[in-house]
Amino acid sequence: MAKPVPVLPDDGGPGPSALADAWVAAIEARSFVSAARADLHAVLSGAAWWFTAVVEGRAEETMAEEVGAELVAAHLTDPAALRCSIDVLSEHFAEHTLDPERWSVPDFFDAGLGCQVGYFPES
Repeated sequence: MAKPVPVLPDDGGPGPSALADAWVAAIEARSFVSAARADLHAVLSGAAWWFTAVVEGRAEETMAEEVGAELVAAHLTDPAALRCSIDVLSEHFAEHTLDPERWSVPDFFDAGLGCQVGYFPES
């Protein structure tokens, strides 16, 4: 990631570790990814940590844009990978109430995944 990512606690709860695990499993099940599982997990763990920090207000929204760029750099740009990302993030953050002064759900996805959505406008 663009910034150092702290070691994720493995508390089994609905935090970034659980998000990363679910995201990796979804990508591996529904999409072809040429990266090794460890590399995919490293990218998605960092993305999960930063997306969670943004949603919880611990990081600025511009970080979501950087995370989206990292997902593109990791070649997670095919329609199946994009669909997995949207599905997993939507499910994981369904219970969160975003601060309406900072975000709406479409804004969150536009910032974090906008570069992927623009890559496949028909998706």
